Amino acid sequence: MGNPCLHHPDSTKSRRGFLLQSAACSAALLLPATSHAGKLHQVDGAVTVNGRLASRANEIRALDVIKTGTGGRLVLVMGKDAFLIRANSEVEILGKPKALLLSGLRMLTGALLGVFGKGGSRQLLTTTATAGIRGTGIYLEASPERTYLCACYGTVEIEDQHRTEKRLVVSGYHAPNIIYAEKTDGKMMHKAEFLNHTDDELVMLEKLVGRVPPFVRQ
Repeated sequence: MGNPCLHHPDSTKSRRGFLLQSAACSAALLLPATSHAGKLHQVDGAVTVNGRLASRANEIRALDVIKTGTGGRLVLVMGKDAFLIRANSEVEILGKPKALLLSGLRMLTGALLGVFGKGGSRQLLTTTATAGIRGTGIYLEASPERTYLCACYGTVEIEDQHRTEKRLVVSGYHAPNIIYAEKTDGKMMHKAEFLNHTDDELVMLEKLVGRVPPFVRQ
């Protein structure tokens, strides 16, 4: 049918109707084109989006797949959320294309640090786990055999892939767990040690979305 904003008035359309339509189209054209897109603030090394080499000019949207190679790294902001994706990672952005907030991330492999704003829940999906988060900072490492998930602060509900165990983690300052593909020592989940991420990185990400982590305010 084409774009109604490009149609010209004809003899059967009233001038008043045409003016109203033109005003509506003009207002729509004034809306920022990137209102539903994520921005890459830093791109280092080998990074692709949907199979194509990425640069800071890229916009990231729902259903996009981001891959980083050896030495690759990127920093991404989407609405109220911000992420640092490390080398050798594969991440899919989940959500509806026109949504202001992403609904979650699917991570097949690699490592990611993320901070999430309040308002709406998000899901993190890996091969071995599902995590529901809200207003949270997390660090995630994913492989086919296990998921390492640190609830740096906030509330995270973790469930293993078989839905046999569920754990609600309320964290004030770094509460790591490992979720395995199969039971280990009789359990799917085990508490873990803090590793491979820093408070400075969390501060950096929160600053990009105009916030500070709760441990800074304490």
